[in-house]
Amino acid sequence: MKPDNISTRIARVSARHPVLAILVWVLVIGACVGASAATGMRSATSAELAVGDAGQAARLMQEAGLEEPATEYVLIAGGAAADRTSAATRVTAELGGIADVAAVAGAVPSQQRTDLLMVPVVLRGDPQTAYERVESTRSAVERVAKEFPALSVEQTGSASISAGLNEQLANDFASAEILSIPVTLLVLLLVFGAFVAAVIPLVLALTFVAGSVGLSALVSHLIPDSGTTSNVILLVGMAVGVDYSLFYVKREREERHARPDGGDSVEIAAATSGHAVVFSGIAVIVSMCGLYLVGDPSFNSLASAAVIVVAVAVGGSLTVLPALLVILRRVLDRPRVPFIWRITNKRTEAAPRLWPAVLKPSLRRPLSTLIVVTLGLIALGLPGLQLSLAAQRVEDLPAGIPAVAAYEKLSAGFPSVGAQFEVVVRTAGRADWVADGLRGLAEKARTAGLVSGDDAVSEVRTSADGRTSVIALTVNHADGSTAARDALTALRGTYVPALTAQHDGVTAVVGGQTAADHDYDRNMQDKLPMVVGFVLLFSLIVMAITFRSLVIGVVTLVMNLMSTAAAFGVLVLVFQNSWADSLLDYRSTGTIISWVPLFLFVILVGLSMDYHVFVLHRVYEEARNRVPLRDAVVTGIVHSAGVVTAAALAMAAVFSVFATLSFNEFKQLAIGLGVAVLLDAFVIRAFLLPSTLLVLGRAAWWPGPLSRRRNDTGVPPFAPAADTADEPAPVST
Repeated sequence: MKPDNISTRIARVSARHPVLAILVWVLVIGACVGASAATGMRSATSAELAVGDAGQAARLMQEAGLEEPATEYVLIAGGAAADRTSAATRVTAELGGIADVAAVAGAVPSQQRTDLLMVPVVLRGDPQTAYERVESTRSAVERVAKEFPALSVEQTGSASISAGLNEQLANDFASAEILSIPVTLLVLLLVFGAFVAAVIPLVLALTFVAGSVGLSALVSHLIPDSGTTSNVILLVGMAVGVDYSLFYVKREREERHARPDGGDSVEIAAATSGHAVVFSGIAVIVSMCGLYLVGDPSFNSLASAAVIVVAVAVGGSLTVLPALLVILRRVLDRPRVPFIWRITNKRTEAAPRLWPAVLKPSLRRPLSTLIVVTLGLIALGLPGLQLSLAAQRVEDLPAGIPAVAAYEKLSAGFPSVGAQFEVVVRTAGRADWVADGLRGLAEKARTAGLVSGDDAVSEVRTSADGRTSVIALTVNHADGSTAARDALTALRGTYVPALTAQHDGVTAVVGGQTAADHDYDRNMQDKLPMVVGFVLLFSLIVMAITFRSLVIGVVTLVMNLMSTAAAFGVLVLVFQNSWADSLLDYRSTGTIISWVPLFLFVILVGLSMDYHVFVLHRVYEEARNRVPLRDAVVTGIVHSAGVVTAAALAMAAVFSVFATLSFNEFKQLAIGLGVAVLLDAFVIRAFLLPSTLLVLGRAAWWPGPLSRRRNDTGVPPFAPAADTADEPAPVST
């Protein structure tokens, strides 16, 4: 008798009213998409994304109206000096007549490169939205470049880089969407051998993505988008959406083939695979919620995107999928793909051979298998100890974006441009001492060699109410360099405290890019133990409740940590070295982008539970039916091996698409996720999990009822088995 759980009850309602269920789902997804079109996605400002003192400095400046205007830079290189001067004159004339330009400064020659000029251009309006108004200046610069074909005339700056990144992200999103569809469909055709069965998980996954993007647009008005929400939704949505649907469809087909009249195959699939999907989804969502503990707006955005898409995928798998299976039951296995159908759906009275053969090492020598596989995973994870993190830099951005390539030229020719500290002082009321104090601080910092000796940096800007003042100090070194970080430490540790020591009710903070990167990394390090502890603790609780076993919860966490560590090891081998640069079309910087490992850890713990819950649920299902524990392990894994393998291949196929995109962070995520998923399916579930369960025996299920059962196999769980014990009952695949 199948359990009457919530997934069964929902499926029963959908199966009885399939047309209504599908119509409601279409209307819900349409409403989500329509709502996002009406409200739009709210992007986070740089002040909202910053954390720590640097974030406070940015917010104080924004509130007081003291933000520096957005400045763009036109670089003119090559050719004769007279030609460069003429081009600079034309740039000044072209840009000076544009309404969005506030001022064009005179050309500045580079001290590092004799054939390079820079023309600074100050833009009007809110610097946070300058990227929306930069197109007119880019067009003007392109016109000048055509007039001087012998010269290189390029524009760069935060606004043009942001505009270029947005364009590249949109192109990458479209490319990933287009590529992932045929790749995923091909994998599903290989799995099912029939077109309709293969299309159902793919189409549903696309609706999950569409609905989640719409919902995330609404949520962005509470939790602003960090810029990568849509890509994360596509990455996670296609992966879990296909997986959940595949689990469900595979089980429904298996039950239908086992019953000539079809019976209640949909309800059985809901009671088993559907139930596993619910707990898998809960595990992923709980893991992703750990990111909220970082207290970082960018992680809040990433977590919200992942939580939304997983929740939508679970909801769709429980509601509309049963309705589709009822309506399409007669054509589910049509049209069939020649040869593939015969291979993937071969049914015979003989027991399956592949997975029993794969399981033989675990069955014959479980303890030896456990030790060997564990040592292998540890060895693969050892390079992860060399993990080197760094905030995202220009070098990590796609070099194909013209503004990015130009910025690298700007940094080389004008090292101090854009590299500065901003000392912000906020008082309870008007304070005349602040301006003189900030000038004195600047003079001391210049004397100590911490900042540039340019007198222009001594200008103090004060808000209209006289309560907020700021001074910009140009750094002698590149942003993020060791010297720049040392200067930051000195300013925060000595100079700023000395400025405010004699005054009460004063807030004094240091901002700027170096400060923002330092605070971001520090916040990550401080919150990492809390996030990891939260994810592990609540994942353990979810697994312990699901299977009524504390030991299973601990085993799950250990295995998830091992696959994650192995993924980190591969990440270091690939991205901190340059051997794969040409293969993956990226530039190795010798570091991993600092937010990637934490996000990777959280999402891997969640996704690893998909397979773990599904496999263990099948083992638990067999054991509850009074099958001997040893046989339950074998039969449960053989029953679930095909679908887990197929799901892993489908998920890895989606991740491989993201490895081809332009941004290094998505390449790193894709490789890390892909490696972990394949290890989960082909190493941990095939060798580590069965050998662990057999070594532990009844103890694996402590303190649940299965731990109190007699060892009815008649042999110790870890003893070598006869060949016949390796052969489970016939399984329809």
